[in-house]
Amino acid sequence: MPIVLYGIEVCPVSISDMRSLKFTVKRILTKLVFHTYDCAKTDSCMSLYGLSVSELVDQCALGFFV
Repeated sequence: MPIVLYGIEVCPVSISDMRSLKFTVKRILTKLVFHTYDCAKTDSCMSLYGLSVSELVDQCALGFFV
């Protein structure tokens, strides 16, 4: 996750950028971490472990401005 979110705090993120980040993170987690292709399982695991991309981007931006 740090490599995907590197430098995100200084760049403005558009809606299409956010969709691309969500797709990338979900694909990585689906194939490498959770070893499943079921979207419902991946979504539940992401919410369980706090891996919401929009929340992570917001936290990075807040960390930069503080």
